Amino acid sequence: MKKVGETFCSFFMERLREHFKKIPEDLYLEFCTEEGITPLEIVGEKKDWADSRLESSSGTISGMWGFWSGSRIENSSLELFLMMIIEELEKRFPDLLYVESVEEHALKYIKDTKIQWKEILSDSLISFFVGDLLSREWLITQYIRRVIKSRKLPPLDLLIQISAQKYERRTVQTSLYFIDAIPDKNKNNLILEGTDSEEIEIKEMEIKPGNLRTIRKMMEMSGKDCGLLVYLHPDKGYYIVGAVYEKPIDIQAVEVQFTEHLSWRIIEKEEILFECSEGKYRIPVLDGDEINDEWRAILKNSTEGCPEFTDKKIGYIEKIISQFKLQIHGTSIVFMEDNLLVAEVERLSRYKKAYRVKPFPVIENKKRIWGISAIDGAVVVDIEGQCHLTGAIFDGESIVQGDPGRGARFNSINNYVNWVCDHYQNDKIYKEKCKNSWCLAVILSEDKSVNLIFKKVKDRIF
Repeated sequence: MKKVGETFCSFFMERLREHFKKIPEDLYLEFCTEEGITPLEIVGEKKDWADSRLESSSGTISGMWGFWSGSRIENSSLELFLMMIIEELEKRFPDLLYVESVEEHALKYIKDTKIQWKEILSDSLISFFVGDLLSREWLITQYIRRVIKSRKLPPLDLLIQISAQKYERRTVQTSLYFIDAIPDKNKNNLILEGTDSEEIEIKEMEIKPGNLRTIRKMMEMSGKDCGLLVYLHPDKGYYIVGAVYEKPIDIQAVEVQFTEHLSWRIIEKEEILFECSEGKYRIPVLDGDEINDEWRAILKNSTEGCPEFTDKKIGYIEKIISQFKLQIHGTSIVFMEDNLLVAEVERLSRYKKAYRVKPFPVIENKKRIWGISAIDGAVVVDIEGQCHLTGAIFDGESIVQGDPGRGARFNSINNYVNWVCDHYQNDKIYKEKCKNSWCLAVILSEDKSVNLIFKKVKDRIF
Protein backbone atom coordinates (compact mmCIF):
# COMPACT_ATOMS: atom_id res chain seq x y z
CA MET A 1 0.00 0.00 0.00
CA LYS A 2 1.28 3.45 -0.92
CA LYS A 3 2.38 5.53 2.07
CA VAL A 4 0.32 8.51 3.12
CA GLY A 5 1.52 11.60 1.26
CA GLU A 6 4.23 9.77 -0.72
CA THR A 7 3.40 11.56 -3.98
CA PHE A 8 3.07 14.92 -2.26
CA CYS A 9 6.45 14.50 -0.52
CA SER A 10 8.19 13.71 -3.82
CA PHE A 11 6.52 16.70 -5.44
CA PHE A 12 7.46 18.98 -2.55
CA MET A 13 11.15 17.98 -2.41
CA GLU A 14 11.46 18.34 -6.19
CA ARG A 15 10.23 21.93 -6.01
CA LEU A 16 12.33 22.69 -2.89
CA ARG A 17 15.54 21.64 -4.67
CA GLU A 18 14.70 24.02 -7.50
CA HIS A 19 14.98 26.90 -5.04
CA PHE A 20 17.92 25.76 -2.90
CA LYS A 21 20.79 24.08 -4.75
CA LYS A 22 22.50 22.73 -1.60
CA ILE A 23 19.57 20.72 -0.22
CA PRO A 24 21.23 17.33 0.48
CA GLU A 25 20.49 14.75 -2.21
CA ASP A 26 19.79 12.08 0.41
CA LEU A 27 17.25 14.23 2.29
CA TYR A 28 13.58 13.22 2.02
CA LEU A 29 10.26 14.41 3.39
CA GLU A 30 7.89 11.75 4.67
CA PHE A 31 4.65 11.28 6.54
CA CYS A 32 5.50 8.35 8.79
CA THR A 33 2.78 6.26 10.44
CA GLU A 34 3.32 4.05 13.48
CA GLU A 35 3.93 1.14 11.13
CA GLY A 36 6.62 3.11 9.28
CA ILE A 37 10.16 1.85 9.80
CA THR A 38 12.09 4.82 8.41
CA PRO A 39 14.16 6.51 11.16
CA LEU A 40 13.32 10.21 10.96
CA GLU A 41 16.06 12.76 11.67
CA ILE A 42 13.72 15.70 12.35
CA VAL A 43 10.10 15.18 13.31
CA GLY A 44 7.08 17.29 14.16
CA GLU A 45 5.20 17.31 17.44
CA LYS A 46 1.70 16.49 16.21
CA LYS A 47 0.98 12.75 16.40
CA ASP A 48 -2.77 12.27 15.80
CA TRP A 49 -4.36 13.35 12.55
CA ALA A 50 -7.92 13.67 11.32
CA ASP A 51 -8.49 11.47 8.28
CA SER A 52 -11.89 11.85 6.61
CA ARG A 53 -11.04 9.02 4.22
CA LEU A 54 -11.48 6.47 7.03
CA GLU A 55 -14.80 4.74 7.58
CA SER A 56 -14.18 4.26 11.30
CA SER A 57 -16.02 6.47 13.77
CA SER A 58 -12.81 7.92 15.15
CA GLY A 59 -11.59 9.10 11.74
CA THR A 60 -8.02 9.59 13.00
CA ILE A 61 -4.64 8.13 12.19
CA SER A 62 -1.35 8.17 14.11
CA GLY A 63 1.71 9.53 12.33
CA MET A 64 4.01 12.48 11.97
CA TRP A 65 5.67 14.67 9.35
CA GLY A 66 9.43 14.39 9.30
CA PHE A 67 12.64 14.52 7.31
CA TRP A 68 15.08 11.66 7.07
CA SER A 69 18.55 11.56 5.60
CA GLY A 70 21.18 9.02 4.71
CA SER A 71 23.67 11.05 6.72
CA ARG A 72 23.40 12.80 10.07
CA ILE A 73 22.05 16.36 9.98
CA GLU A 74 24.62 18.42 11.91
CA ASN A 75 23.85 21.98 10.74
CA SER A 76 21.79 24.07 13.14
CA SER A 77 20.58 26.23 10.27
CA LEU A 78 19.38 23.25 8.21
CA GLU A 79 17.66 21.74 11.24
CA LEU A 80 15.89 25.03 12.00
CA PHE A 81 14.84 25.41 8.36
CA LEU A 82 13.42 21.88 8.12
CA MET A 83 11.59 22.18 11.44
CA MET A 84 9.97 25.36 10.15
CA ILE A 85 8.64 23.45 7.12
CA ILE A 86 7.29 20.63 9.28
CA GLU A 87 5.39 23.05 11.51
CA GLU A 88 3.90 24.74 8.43
CA LEU A 89 2.75 21.37 7.05
CA GLU A 90 1.12 20.56 10.37
CA LYS A 91 -0.86 23.81 10.18
CA ARG A 92 -1.80 23.57 6.50
CA PHE A 93 -2.96 19.94 6.44
CA PRO A 94 -5.14 19.35 9.53
CA ASP A 95 -6.86 16.47 7.68
CA LEU A 96 -5.00 13.90 5.58
CA LEU A 97 -7.80 14.07 3.04
CA TYR A 98 -6.33 17.41 2.00
CA VAL A 99 -2.96 15.78 1.34
CA GLU A 100 -4.59 13.27 -0.99
CA SER A 101 -6.46 16.05 -2.80
CA VAL A 102 -3.25 17.97 -3.42
CA GLU A 103 -1.57 14.76 -4.60
CA GLU A 104 -4.20 14.23 -7.26
CA HIS A 105 -3.51 17.70 -8.64
CA ALA A 106 0.27 17.40 -8.28
CA LEU A 107 0.57 14.13 -10.21
CA LYS A 108 0.50 15.86 -13.58
CA TYR A 109 3.44 18.06 -12.57
CA ILE A 110 5.72 15.39 -11.09
CA LYS A 111 7.34 14.23 -14.33
CA ASP A 112 6.97 17.34 -16.44
CA THR A 113 10.24 19.20 -15.83
CA LYS A 114 9.36 21.91 -18.35
CA ILE A 115 6.52 23.25 -16.22
CA GLN A 116 7.50 26.36 -14.28
CA TRP A 117 6.58 26.98 -10.66
CA LYS A 118 4.28 29.87 -11.64
CA GLU A 119 2.24 27.47 -13.75
CA ILE A 120 1.96 25.05 -10.85
CA LEU A 121 0.68 27.81 -8.56
CA SER A 122 -2.02 28.59 -11.13
CA ASP A 123 -3.62 25.38 -9.89
CA SER A 124 -5.96 26.91 -7.30
CA LEU A 125 -6.04 23.89 -4.97
CA ILE A 126 -2.24 23.53 -4.81
CA SER A 127 -1.92 27.27 -4.35
CA PHE A 128 -4.44 27.24 -1.50
CA PHE A 129 -2.72 24.50 0.53
CA VAL A 130 0.93 24.97 -0.45
CA GLY A 131 1.25 28.43 -1.99
CA ASP A 132 4.06 30.44 -0.43
CA LEU A 133 5.44 27.38 1.37
CA LEU A 134 7.42 26.81 -1.81
CA SER A 135 8.28 30.43 -2.48
CA ARG A 136 12.00 30.98 -1.95
CA GLU A 137 11.50 34.55 -0.74
CA TRP A 138 8.79 33.54 1.74
CA LEU A 139 10.81 30.64 3.14
CA ILE A 140 13.91 32.78 3.62
CA THR A 141 11.88 35.55 5.29
CA GLN A 142 10.24 33.11 7.71
CA TYR A 143 13.57 31.43 8.45
CA ILE A 144 15.27 34.76 9.23
CA ARG A 145 12.44 35.67 11.60
CA ARG A 146 12.91 32.35 13.37
CA VAL A 147 16.63 32.87 13.76
CA ILE A 148 16.13 36.38 15.15
CA LYS A 149 13.45 35.20 17.59
CA SER A 150 15.02 31.91 18.70
CA ARG A 151 18.45 33.50 19.25
CA LYS A 152 16.92 36.48 21.10
CA LEU A 153 18.48 39.08 18.82
CA PRO A 154 17.38 42.69 18.25
CA PRO A 155 14.82 43.42 15.49
CA LEU A 156 15.99 42.85 11.93
CA ASP A 157 15.50 46.51 10.98
CA LEU A 158 17.84 47.61 13.77
CA LEU A 159 20.62 45.27 12.60
CA ILE A 160 20.25 46.64 9.07
CA GLN A 161 20.47 50.22 10.41
CA ILE A 162 23.67 49.39 12.32
CA SER A 163 25.24 47.88 9.17
CA ALA A 164 24.53 51.13 7.32
CA GLN A 165 26.36 53.35 9.84
CA LYS A 166 29.71 54.96 9.05
CA TYR A 167 32.34 56.47 11.32
CA GLU A 168 34.41 59.24 9.75
CA ARG A 169 33.45 57.80 6.34
CA ARG A 170 34.64 54.33 7.31
CA THR A 171 32.23 51.42 6.99
CA VAL A 172 31.56 49.17 9.97
CA GLN A 173 33.75 46.05 10.22
CA THR A 174 33.41 44.34 13.57
CA SER A 175 31.11 42.02 15.51
CA LEU A 176 28.46 42.16 18.18
CA TYR A 177 28.51 39.14 20.50
CA PHE A 178 25.13 38.56 22.16
CA ILE A 179 25.62 36.86 25.50
CA ASP A 180 23.27 35.66 28.24
CA ALA A 181 25.70 36.34 31.11
CA ILE A 182 28.27 39.08 31.71
CA PRO A 183 31.76 37.48 31.72
CA ASP A 184 34.45 38.17 34.30
CA LYS A 185 37.12 40.70 33.41
CA ASN A 186 40.28 39.24 31.90
CA LYS A 187 43.21 40.21 29.67
CA ASN A 188 41.22 39.59 26.50
CA ASN A 189 38.27 41.85 27.23
CA LEU A 190 37.28 45.27 28.48
CA ILE A 191 34.22 45.32 30.73
CA LEU A 192 32.62 48.71 31.28
CA GLU A 193 32.72 49.74 34.92
CA GLY A 194 29.42 49.24 36.68
CA THR A 195 27.74 47.07 34.05
CA ASP A 196 27.39 44.26 36.56
CA SER A 197 25.10 46.43 38.67
CA GLU A 198 21.32 46.26 38.51
CA GLU A 199 21.13 50.00 39.20
CA ILE A 200 23.33 51.17 36.31
CA GLU A 201 21.99 53.89 34.05
CA ILE A 202 22.25 52.06 30.71
CA LYS A 203 20.40 54.33 28.32
CA GLU A 204 23.55 55.46 26.47
CA MET A 205 24.70 51.87 26.01
CA GLU A 206 21.37 50.46 24.86
CA ILE A 207 21.15 48.82 21.44
CA LYS A 208 18.25 50.85 20.07
CA PRO A 209 17.56 53.17 17.09
CA GLY A 210 18.20 56.33 19.07
CA ASN A 211 21.73 55.25 19.99
CA LEU A 212 23.09 54.33 16.55
CA ARG A 213 25.93 56.90 16.60
CA THR A 214 27.10 55.76 20.03
CA ILE A 215 26.91 52.12 18.99
CA ARG A 216 28.94 52.81 15.84
CA LYS A 217 31.58 54.70 17.87
CA MET A 218 31.87 51.80 20.32
CA MET A 219 32.20 49.35 17.44
CA GLU A 220 35.10 51.40 16.07
CA MET A 221 36.80 51.10 19.45
CA SER A 222 36.62 47.30 19.42
CA GLY A 223 38.33 46.89 16.04
CA LYS A 224 37.41 44.83 12.99
CA ASP A 225 38.86 41.51 14.21
CA CYS A 226 37.25 41.78 17.63
CA GLY A 227 33.84 42.99 18.82
CA LEU A 228 31.47 44.27 21.46
CA LEU A 229 29.75 42.21 24.13
CA VAL A 230 26.00 42.78 24.21
CA TYR A 231 23.95 41.54 27.15
CA LEU A 232 20.18 41.05 27.08
CA HIS A 233 18.92 42.31 30.40
CA PRO A 234 15.63 40.58 31.33
CA ASP A 235 13.94 43.93 32.04
CA LYS A 236 15.99 46.65 30.36
CA GLY A 237 16.71 45.23 26.89
CA TYR A 238 20.02 44.97 25.03
CA TYR A 239 23.02 46.95 26.14
CA ILE A 240 26.78 47.02 25.54
CA VAL A 241 28.79 45.77 28.52
CA GLY A 242 32.27 45.84 27.01
CA ALA A 243 34.60 44.85 24.20
CA VAL A 244 36.60 41.74 23.42
CA TYR A 245 40.00 41.73 21.74
CA GLU A 246 40.07 38.02 21.04
CA LYS A 247 37.28 35.93 19.58
CA PRO A 248 35.29 34.80 22.68
CA ILE A 249 35.00 31.08 21.95
CA ASP A 250 34.96 30.21 25.64
CA ILE A 251 31.55 31.79 26.23
CA GLN A 252 28.17 31.07 24.70
CA ALA A 253 27.52 33.83 22.19
CA VAL A 254 25.65 34.46 18.96
CA GLU A 255 27.79 36.66 16.72
CA VAL A 256 26.46 39.32 14.37
CA GLN A 257 29.45 40.04 12.14
CA PHE A 258 29.44 43.24 10.09
CA THR A 259 31.76 42.90 7.08
CA GLU A 260 31.02 45.84 4.77
CA HIS A 261 28.47 48.62 4.28
CA LEU A 262 25.02 46.94 4.52
CA SER A 263 26.69 43.51 4.63
CA TRP A 264 26.48 41.32 7.72
CA ARG A 265 25.86 37.77 8.88
CA ILE A 266 24.82 35.81 11.94
CA ILE A 267 27.19 33.12 13.22
CA GLU A 268 26.62 30.51 15.90
CA LYS A 269 29.25 27.94 16.88
CA GLU A 270 31.29 28.75 13.74
CA GLU A 271 28.25 28.17 11.48
CA ILE A 272 26.78 31.00 9.39
CA LEU A 273 23.03 30.86 9.98
CA PHE A 274 22.33 33.47 7.31
CA GLU A 275 23.96 36.46 5.67
CA CYS A 276 22.75 39.71 4.19
CA SER A 277 24.34 41.87 1.49
CA GLU A 278 22.55 45.06 0.46
CA GLY A 279 19.14 43.63 1.29
CA LYS A 280 19.68 40.22 -0.32
CA TYR A 281 19.59 37.26 2.06
CA ARG A 282 21.24 33.86 1.70
CA ILE A 283 21.36 30.71 3.81
CA PRO A 284 24.82 29.19 3.14
CA VAL A 285 23.85 25.65 4.12
CA LEU A 286 21.12 25.78 1.44
CA ASP A 287 22.66 28.14 -1.11
CA GLY A 288 26.37 27.48 -0.78
CA ASP A 289 28.99 30.13 -0.07
CA GLU A 290 28.08 33.73 -0.72
CA ILE A 291 30.86 34.27 -3.27
CA ASN A 292 32.92 31.96 -5.45
CA ASP A 293 31.32 28.67 -4.43
CA GLU A 294 32.99 27.01 -7.41
CA TRP A 295 36.23 26.72 -5.40
CA ARG A 296 34.98 23.37 -4.07
CA ALA A 297 34.70 21.97 -7.58
CA ILE A 298 38.10 23.44 -8.50
CA LEU A 299 39.67 21.79 -5.44
CA LYS A 300 38.30 18.40 -6.39
CA ASN A 301 39.09 18.67 -10.10
CA SER A 302 42.62 20.04 -9.74
CA THR A 303 43.67 17.33 -7.27
CA GLU A 304 41.96 14.49 -9.14
CA GLY A 305 44.26 11.51 -9.54
CA CYS A 306 46.52 12.58 -6.69
CA PRO A 307 46.20 9.61 -4.27
CA GLU A 308 46.74 11.70 -1.13
CA PHE A 309 43.58 13.69 -1.83
CA THR A 310 40.92 11.22 -0.80
CA ASP A 311 37.30 12.36 -0.38
CA LYS A 312 37.87 12.41 3.38
CA LYS A 313 40.98 14.61 3.08
CA ILE A 314 39.26 16.97 0.63
CA GLY A 315 36.34 17.27 3.04
CA TYR A 316 38.75 18.18 5.84
CA ILE A 317 40.49 20.78 3.67
CA GLU A 318 37.07 22.29 2.87
CA LYS A 319 36.36 22.60 6.60
CA ILE A 320 39.68 24.37 7.16
CA ILE A 321 38.99 26.82 4.32
CA SER A 322 35.46 27.49 5.61
CA GLN A 323 36.88 28.14 9.08
CA PHE A 324 39.35 30.72 7.75
CA LYS A 325 36.61 32.36 5.67
CA LEU A 326 34.83 33.45 8.86
CA GLN A 327 37.54 36.04 9.43
CA ILE A 328 37.02 39.57 8.20
CA HIS A 329 40.57 40.06 6.88
CA GLY A 330 42.17 38.20 3.98
CA THR A 331 44.71 35.44 4.56
CA SER A 332 46.42 32.49 2.86
CA ILE A 333 46.82 28.80 3.64
CA VAL A 334 49.39 26.61 1.91
CA PHE A 335 49.16 22.81 2.03
CA MET A 336 52.26 20.76 1.15
CA GLU A 337 53.25 17.16 0.54
CA ASP A 338 55.10 15.88 3.64
CA ASN A 339 58.64 15.67 2.22
CA LEU A 340 58.38 19.06 0.54
CA LEU A 341 57.01 20.44 3.79
CA VAL A 342 60.02 19.19 5.78
CA ALA A 343 62.39 20.84 3.31
CA GLU A 344 60.52 24.15 3.26
CA VAL A 345 60.03 24.34 7.02
CA GLU A 346 63.78 24.01 7.43
CA ARG A 347 64.60 26.51 4.67
CA LEU A 348 62.04 29.23 5.47
CA SER A 349 62.66 29.15 9.23
CA ARG A 350 66.46 29.17 8.71
CA TYR A 351 66.25 32.34 6.64
CA LYS A 352 63.77 33.98 9.04
CA LYS A 353 61.01 33.90 6.41
CA ALA A 354 58.47 32.24 8.74
CA TYR A 355 57.76 31.37 12.36
CA ARG A 356 58.18 27.69 13.05
CA VAL A 357 55.65 26.28 15.52
CA LYS A 358 55.12 22.97 17.23
CA PRO A 359 52.57 21.25 14.93
CA PHE A 360 48.96 21.54 16.08
CA PRO A 361 45.60 20.72 14.41
CA VAL A 362 44.06 23.84 12.87
CA ILE A 363 40.39 22.87 13.25
CA GLU A 364 40.70 21.93 16.91
CA ASN A 365 42.50 25.14 17.86
CA LYS A 366 40.22 27.88 16.56
CA LYS A 367 41.29 30.35 19.22
CA ARG A 368 44.95 30.03 18.28
CA ILE A 369 44.43 30.09 14.52
CA TRP A 370 42.42 33.33 14.62
CA GLY A 371 45.46 35.03 16.11
CA ILE A 372 48.24 33.60 13.94
CA SER A 373 46.35 34.17 10.69
CA ALA A 374 45.86 37.86 11.52
CA ILE A 375 49.58 38.65 11.01
CA ASP A 376 51.25 39.16 7.63
CA GLY A 377 52.25 36.01 5.80
CA ALA A 378 50.68 32.64 5.12
CA VAL A 379 49.87 29.67 7.32
CA VAL A 380 51.56 26.44 6.17
CA VAL A 381 49.90 23.11 6.99
CA ASP A 382 50.13 19.47 5.97
CA ILE A 383 47.35 17.44 4.40
CA GLU A 384 46.24 16.27 7.86
CA GLY A 385 45.52 19.89 8.84
CA GLN A 386 48.55 20.23 11.17
CA CYS A 387 50.01 23.76 11.22
CA HIS A 388 53.82 23.94 10.90
CA LEU A 389 54.58 27.55 9.94
CA THR A 390 52.92 30.92 10.46
CA GLY A 391 53.67 34.34 9.00
CA ALA A 392 55.39 32.70 6.01
CA ILE A 393 56.81 35.19 3.49
CA PHE A 394 57.38 33.34 0.23
CA ASP A 395 60.32 33.85 -2.07
CA GLY A 396 61.63 32.01 -5.10
CA GLU A 397 62.80 32.77 -8.62
CA SER A 398 60.23 34.58 -10.75
CA ILE A 399 59.03 31.94 -13.19
CA VAL A 400 55.42 32.91 -14.00
CA GLN A 401 53.86 36.05 -15.42
CA GLY A 402 52.41 38.35 -12.80
CA ASP A 403 48.87 39.73 -12.90
CA PRO A 404 48.89 43.52 -12.30
CA GLY A 405 45.18 43.37 -11.62
CA ARG A 406 45.72 41.15 -8.58
CA GLY A 407 47.30 42.01 -5.23
CA ALA A 408 50.77 41.25 -3.91
CA ARG A 409 49.49 38.26 -1.90
CA PHE A 410 48.12 36.47 -4.97
CA ASN A 411 51.10 37.18 -7.24
CA SER A 412 53.65 36.18 -4.62
CA ILE A 413 51.96 32.90 -3.75
CA ASN A 414 51.17 32.06 -7.37
CA ASN A 415 54.84 32.37 -8.27
CA TYR A 416 55.97 30.44 -5.16
CA VAL A 417 53.67 27.48 -5.75
CA ASN A 418 54.85 27.17 -9.36
CA TRP A 419 58.49 27.40 -8.27
CA VAL A 420 58.75 25.32 -5.11
CA CYS A 421 57.80 21.84 -6.35
CA ASP A 422 60.38 21.72 -9.11
CA HIS A 423 63.03 23.60 -7.11
CA TYR A 424 64.04 20.48 -5.18
CA GLN A 425 64.44 18.36 -8.33
CA ASN A 426 67.94 19.86 -8.58
CA ASP A 427 68.73 19.40 -4.89
CA LYS A 428 71.10 16.52 -4.02
CA ILE A 429 69.57 15.95 -0.58
CA TYR A 430 65.86 16.28 -1.32
CA LYS A 431 65.62 15.30 -5.01
CA GLU A 432 64.62 11.70 -4.36
CA LYS A 433 62.41 12.51 -1.39
CA CYS A 434 60.55 15.29 -3.23
CA LYS A 435 60.04 13.48 -6.54
CA ASN A 436 56.29 13.22 -5.86
CA SER A 437 55.82 16.67 -4.35
CA TRP A 438 52.72 18.83 -4.64
CA CYS A 439 51.64 22.19 -3.23
CA LEU A 440 48.15 23.65 -2.81
CA ALA A 441 47.66 27.33 -1.99
CA VAL A 442 44.36 28.86 -0.87
CA ILE A 443 44.12 32.63 -1.12
CA LEU A 444 41.24 34.25 0.78
CA SER A 445 40.40 37.86 0.01
CA GLU A 446 38.56 40.32 2.23
CA ASP A 447 35.60 40.15 -0.17
CA LYS A 448 35.37 36.42 0.76
CA SER A 449 36.43 35.21 -2.69
CA VAL A 450 38.59 32.08 -2.78
CA ASN A 451 41.38 31.34 -5.24
CA LEU A 452 43.15 27.97 -5.40
CA ILE A 453 46.51 27.21 -6.99
CA PHE A 454 47.65 23.58 -7.25
CA LYS A 455 51.01 22.40 -8.59
CA LYS A 456 52.77 19.06 -8.65
CA VAL A 457 56.21 17.97 -9.81
CA LYS A 458 56.28 18.10 -13.62
CA ASP A 459 57.18 14.45 -14.22
CA ARG A 460 55.02 12.98 -11.48
CA ILE A 461 53.00 10.00 -12.73
CA PHE A 462 49.83 8.83 -10.96
